[in-house]
Amino acid sequence: MEFVRGEAAAVLGHPSKEAVQAQHVFLELGFDSLTAVEFGKRLSRASGLRLPSTLAFDHRTPVEVGRRLQSLLAERGAPGAPAAGAGAGTGSPEPSESQDLIVSLYRRAGELGRLTEGIELVTAAARLRPVFDAASAADHLPEPVQFAQGQDGPALVCLGPYMAPSGVHQYARFAAAFGGRRGIWALSEPGFALGEDLPGDVEALIEAHATAIERSVGHQPVVPVGYSSGGWVGHAVACHLERLGRPVAGIVMLDGFTRRQRMGERFQSAVVEGQSERFEFVSAPGTQLTAMGGYLRIFEDWDAPQAAAPTLVVRAADWMARNDADADDRPAAPEHADTVTEVPGNHYTLMERHAPRGRRGGRRVAGQAPPGGGVTAAGRPPSPPSPPPVHEARNDTSREQPSC
Repeated sequence: MEFVRGEAAAVLGHPSKEAVQAQHVFLELGFDSLTAVEFGKRLSRASGLRLPSTLAFDHRTPVEVGRRLQSLLAERGAPGAPAAGAGAGTGSPEPSESQDLIVSLYRRAGELGRLTEGIELVTAAARLRPVFDAASAADHLPEPVQFAQGQDGPALVCLGPYMAPSGVHQYARFAAAFGGRRGIWALSEPGFALGEDLPGDVEALIEAHATAIERSVGHQPVVPVGYSSGGWVGHAVACHLERLGRPVAGIVMLDGFTRRQRMGERFQSAVVEGQSERFEFVSAPGTQLTAMGGYLRIFEDWDAPQAAAPTLVVRAADWMARNDADADDRPAAPEHADTVTEVPGNHYTLMERHAPRGRRGGRRVAGQAPPGGGVTAAGRPPSPPSPPPVHEARNDTSREQPSC
């Protein structure tokens, strides 16, 4: 236990293990994907075990990791157990053959430029997974992770994307950029972890999230924040909270996209490549892909309601295609957005090395209205000022909601 605390403190840059207590949640301490990889490598070298990069996400606290290590070391020391380095126990169960097959076929579809068939594969597999409805949503709540405590404005509630890979760890750097000034929570999407049921429809999903928000944040004003497809989850949750009479200060969509137009093939191919590179940060990529298929199904015919709260889209400025790119391959921003601002990074690096720029979304929408008030063309108070972005455009041309 003391060893695990010391290693966690070291990768976080703390001089002493006292900064990491046994029951601290790694994500709440500031672990992100890169920190988790380094943590796993350090423990692997010291123990002689082959440990996954997802160890800190699969076992949330130092005490849980310590117990896992003790169990694996005991197995290695048992009579007939393989020696270290010879395929000794791993930190998580080996992926099943079906998990590997789903992942490999999906990757193959992307490589062949037949992503539609890959989506059909995971969507078909999702139909065989157990689901829950709105009435039973309280039994399927995502476990909230509190990245930061603070009193500077409404709480940010970050919702995971429904495109794999998905996890609250994707918000670690974004949350860290606020420096502990604002309360920041994150909720994963139900069904993306082993053993979890999928929501049977959008109503079941938003009921689960709304209940989890009430139990964690309470009835204080919130700003739903969603990365990629998570922006539409945030929009759905915000509308549900407004119907319940709960205060929603704004909605932030981090590289959110329109649902009216299909994404270009070049962008889709680059995204699939990026997905493959990031599957190592989730412990069950096959489960995540079938969950993605289930969410694509329930959102396919979803008619997005209109939100009263202002919406800001923080758009990635860089194109995804690396070679021979002669035109902007990025999907258009959602038509209902009140403000669209661009920051450095592409669809993935926006939440990685460029994550501090993305925090402008939370600062802009969740702040106080500027003196003098005023309204947008949609009849709403304008978003409060923030440091000048790379690019900004007011999007008041359409209030019509996406129909697909």
